[in-house]
Amino acid sequence: MAYLDDFLTQFSTSGATSYALTLPDHVANDIIVVAANADGGVTLSVGTSGWAQIGVTQISASASSSGVWWKRAAGSSETCTITMGTADAINVSMFIIKDVNTTTAIDVTNDLSTSSSAVFTTASTFTSASVTTTTADCLILYYLGIEPPSTTPISALTVPGPTHFIDSSDAGGTTATTMTGSACAWYIQRTAGATPTPTWDLSASSITHRFVIAFRNISGGVVPPYIDDVDSLGQKLSTCSWYLSATTLNNENYPTALTYANIGPNGAGQATTYDAPAVVVDTGFNPYSSSINSTPVSTTTNAIGYQRNFPTTAIDMTTGWVVGGFMASTSKMALYNQGNIKKGGTYLVIGQGTNYRSYRVMARDNQDGNGTGFSIISVQPNQTQTQYGYSATAPTITAIDKMLILHKGQNATGAFRYMDWHFIKKITVAGGTSASPVNTQGLYEVGKYCRIPLIAKSGASGLLAYIPIQIGGGDGVNFQIDAGALQFPRIYSLADREINYHGQNNAIGISYAGKSGDTIKHTNSVVTSPSPYYWEINSAAISAATWDFTGLSIVGANVTLRNVMTFDSMNFTSCPTLNFSGCTVTNANIKNVPAGNDTLTTNGSTVINSSAINVTGVTSGNRWCSVSSPIIFSNNTFTGSASTGHAIRITTAGTYDFSGNIFTGFGSNGTNSAAIFNDSGGSVTLNITNAGSTPTYRNGTSATTTVNNAVSLKISVVDSSNSPVTAAQTAIYKSNDNSQLMNSDTETVTAGSFVIDVKYKIITVGTTDFTVIGATSNTVGIIFTATGAGSGTGTATNGIATGSFNYTADTDIYIRVRKSSDGEVKYYPASTTGTITSSGFSATITLIEDTTA
Repeated sequence: MAYLDDFLTQFSTSGATSYALTLPDHVANDIIVVAANADGGVTLSVGTSGWAQIGVTQISASASSSGVWWKRAAGSSETCTITMGTADAINVSMFIIKDVNTTTAIDVTNDLSTSSSAVFTTASTFTSASVTTTTADCLILYYLGIEPPSTTPISALTVPGPTHFIDSSDAGGTTATTMTGSACAWYIQRTAGATPTPTWDLSASSITHRFVIAFRNISGGVVPPYIDDVDSLGQKLSTCSWYLSATTLNNENYPTALTYANIGPNGAGQATTYDAPAVVVDTGFNPYSSSINSTPVSTTTNAIGYQRNFPTTAIDMTTGWVVGGFMASTSKMALYNQGNIKKGGTYLVIGQGTNYRSYRVMARDNQDGNGTGFSIISVQPNQTQTQYGYSATAPTITAIDKMLILHKGQNATGAFRYMDWHFIKKITVAGGTSASPVNTQGLYEVGKYCRIPLIAKSGASGLLAYIPIQIGGGDGVNFQIDAGALQFPRIYSLADREINYHGQNNAIGISYAGKSGDTIKHTNSVVTSPSPYYWEINSAAISAATWDFTGLSIVGANVTLRNVMTFDSMNFTSCPTLNFSGCTVTNANIKNVPAGNDTLTTNGSTVINSSAINVTGVTSGNRWCSVSSPIIFSNNTFTGSASTGHAIRITTAGTYDFSGNIFTGFGSNGTNSAAIFNDSGGSVTLNITNAGSTPTYRNGTSATTTVNNAVSLKISVVDSSNSPVTAAQTAIYKSNDNSQLMNSDTETVTAGSFVIDVKYKIITVGTTDFTVIGATSNTVGIIFTATGAGSGTGTATNGIATGSFNYTADTDIYIRVRKSSDGEVKYYPASTTGTITSSGFSATITLIEDTTA
């Protein structure tokens, strides 16, 4: 797919009749796009050969001229010179686009060149035009040429929507004749049809020339990570651009007084003072763009700052987060002059009419950013869990009409800057291919689609997300992160000095919504947060996607799985809840489970096997889970203790085969720490199979429990030369009451049933050729190790006597072995002792020949 690989701006306040460009790095077959906007109604052309113009030059009388050209690079040394009819201020945007179709590069364009509407004078938000693509998977490039009408620079910034913002810049001039600017963004159009019409926030009345260009993709090319517009993404609150006025523009105005004289609890405890905001240029938030600067004086009493109203359309803040970027003017301001948490710091207030809700969101000792660099503020306003102050009547969350930024505790006049306030619901991720999937870097790139890095990056593999993430669910996605670390922030905590993220428990998290053709592989990684969050397979996800979570460790999440795959080799640590309903979970490691009841949810189609499950976190008398049938568990190892709770509560009477489960450390029968709690009100019989151990149990009201654990008893009888002894009589007795548990002779095995690698002694030859299965001859008494099952009527002994025992607890035993003397060698009787454990009992007894008999 065609995608933007590099971008560069070049500008001049005076220009030149022959204006040479320094192109970004490129290679053969790259598409180079040059978009220029010049001050004045000058003619523009590209004087270097091989360039083609897209549409025509748009000219607005003597005010502004814009044109776009492109070329397919023949190599890595292309050049470009713009010819201006008259030298004037110029701003040029240069784009390097890869994986463009080699036959037809441009699918369709709209430069509005055939209409007088090619030139717009506006002082509000506006939209770019739509084009209708004829092929799938096009890269859509949106370009604006901007001409300020006065000495005030102009910015045009995209509002939250489907496009990825690239740049808004100006030529750097300070007069009407030296100023000119531009803005640009991109979008991936996956299916042929009408493209979106992104909304731009223009900071003042300006002339704009608008171009929309669709580039066709090359088959098998890279699909870049991008924001998916399958769901509503959110809306603009303010781009914090050049506009600061009491007059309404773009659904904003800035009154000269604060609505709320106090933002504390019930309207008391924190008085406020108005301070007029100002606009500052090039503050590092966004290239060539302004930000709002708040300059509160030193104070330890009042919270000082400004207010922004939304007078045209109130904002519905029912679902989403208010997000914004914060930075102090200098590191000293951030580290020493800004108020600390004890003194107050920064407050965000949302309001409707006379009602408000306030949050403390930043301070110099905040551990997650303090304004020395770009710091993120993220507040879920439709919750009271983390609020600082509030009016007696709650604001109507569907009709928020104002927002305040206030500061307290600064020890010098502050200079605190804000860029881009938006209301964002979540980030839905699309894009990627098997060769170039959405990885850690890709997730970070998607997170800053609207300038604010809502998914911050640390090192090569660390991410910190300030709003919910959804992988897939709309356009196709190939998401693959291996050996990564994804973290969600700590919910507001004064004690931990982290106050810039506010949200309800479990409001933030990650959801995987893979559909047919998608690949989602999140492996050998960690997802974590110090606060409750969610990790889920989305309700719309299906098994037709390719899934893999091998080695993924989920720490502290409320987990919801859905039956889209077998969940193999995952780790669940300190998770408040686990919902495995309808799912197969194997080779998992589950530990640090909560103290409460039933934090695991299952149903009759759940399968949990071959997993290590530590339930020592469960309070004595409580249980980790309740099930109607315990057969959903097999071959697991459960660890408990004599002072903590049950692993499993059984709610339905019945007889159940309980396969391969091992229980260690639990309390004895009848205690609140027994492994099993029979709360069925009836009879439960557990038939233990496949070498499972016998669990302890506690009976609830009217309940009875029987545990049948048939473990194997095996006695191997050999002589002094380690040869099997035929027909040795073997008996096992309980030590405490002398009751007989087994009485059998060592086995006689007929040819056809010999087991490979087992030692035998020939008893009868019959029709069997023992030499073909390991014997040196067909002679009675020959010892051989079987190399096959054999055939015929011959017999041999392996010297083994077997039996079974219903294990309920370790049982001490004694063993007696003797051999009759009928025509055979005579032996002294032998005896020994032992203990039957949950794995049964096995011993080898050596008989000594009686040479005097």
